[in-house]
Amino acid sequence: MKKVVCTGGGSAGHVIPTLPIMEYLIARSWQVVYVGSTSGLEERLVKPLDVTFHSIMTGKLRRYWSMDNLVDFFRVPIGVVQAIRILRKESPDVVFSKGGYVAFPIVFAAWLCRVPVVAHESDVSPGLANRLCFRFVNSLCVNFGSIRAPVPRLVVTGTPMRRALLEGNAERGRERLGFQQNIPIILVVGGSLGALRLNRLIHEALDLLVDEFDVVHVCGLGNVDATHENDSHYRQLEYVDDGWGDILACADVVISRAGANSVVELLTL
Repeated sequence: MKKVVCTGGGSAGHVIPTLPIMEYLIARSWQVVYVGSTSGLEERLVKPLDVTFHSIMTGKLRRYWSMDNLVDFFRVPIGVVQAIRILRKESPDVVFSKGGYVAFPIVFAAWLCRVPVVAHESDVSPGLANRLCFRFVNSLCVNFGSIRAPVPRLVVTGTPMRRALLEGNAERGRERLGFQQNIPIILVVGGSLGALRLNRLIHEALDLLVDEFDVVHVCGLGNVDATHENDSHYRQLEYVDDGWGDILACADVVISRAGANSVVELLTL
């Protein structure tokens, strides 16, 4: 039986595209292991697939001054040591990385352990963590052929999509949200971590919006505003994984932060 170690995290955008790949490999009798951060969404998102999960210590690579940079500087080498131990224990045939700051220790450890790495980059302009990973990657899958990266092999694949998104049902979505049939729905999406400016704008305009619309607001973890919890035409959700296809299907208008995965999901629908 072949084995793959998957990694990526820091936000849901670095995990969600990996889920259909994991489902595909599991259906073909691959053994799948996931390595994520100790404090992110990764374990929650991969748990339904019943795969082995390991967490490692890692540090975020910020491009601005912060005392956290000093602390995180020492977390990265600790994460690399932990990653080496995991790879030696699991002995995978390949590592798949979706990027984010949690990926670097695993990708670097795989290079040290001579385990081939396949990575995926969704954006036209790769983030810092992914750019650091590229030199240790064997194959890079991308959405845009214009990306220039120092990798041996670059393949335009697009973004893997969850089947559940294509099977969304508008009636189920309205039922879940408790909305009536005759009122159009605005879906506001700020990503798993939220978009503070977008959240603020929606709250400021909410009285006007709910006069004509039902509003679903995916506001990000820890960003629920308790003052709006009892509004019958407004639903706040920190994050949605199960049933996301149904909620997308019932939306008439989507206002979204333009994350790569969000844009691809909306284009697919």
